[in-house]
Amino acid sequence: MRVYAMLVALMLTVGVSSATAQTGASFGVKAGANFANLNFSGDDEVDVSFDQRIGLVAGAFVLVPMSETFGFQIEGLYSQKGATFEEGDFEERIEMDWFDVPVLARYTIPSSTNTSFHLFAGPSFSFKLGAKSIFEFEGEGEEEEDFEDEVKGFDFGLVIGAGVEFGRFLIDGRYTHGFTDLNDTEGEILETRNRVFSLMAGFRF
Repeated sequence: MRVYAMLVALMLTVGVSSATAQTGASFGVKAGANFANLNFSGDDEVDVSFDQRIGLVAGAFVLVPMSETFGFQIEGLYSQKGATFEEGDFEERIEMDWFDVPVLARYTIPSSTNTSFHLFAGPSFSFKLGAKSIFEFEGEGEEEEDFEDEVKGFDFGLVIGAGVEFGRFLIDGRYTHGFTDLNDTEGEILETRNRVFSLMAGFRF
């Protein structure tokens, strides 16, 4: 799956260069924080509750304008997701890393100043880069377990968010709702899906 993610990244790079040259599109970079969690469902008798994992999200995007207010924004983002669990002296961190490709429709609210607001929404296609659990008992150090083979390699989600631009600087916030059951273990009772809030800042060239 890492190979697929690299191929997608390469295609995005070629597409960005072509779009920038032919349509007046603009290119940018951004980085920020994910506030990620996992949603568990499937068995009414099982009550699983985890806390957020705060992770890195960073990458690049291209904005292709269709009019003064409407356009498409395509992104390629390295995104750390997962969850944490803590009870007494025990702590577990579920760390899953993904390469996200959101394809967003973007509407910019008209403004007569150098500051503008925009709304965006669209699908996100995510490719797994890795998955592991880190267990820690107080005073006994950490123990790491790789469970990449138990997680599906692709996740489909929906992104909705808003942002503000100050000239070429931008800030945006978004929520990503994963629809794919990530469990890839035969006979698994619980269905597991990504839930992520993100805050990012960036610069558009």
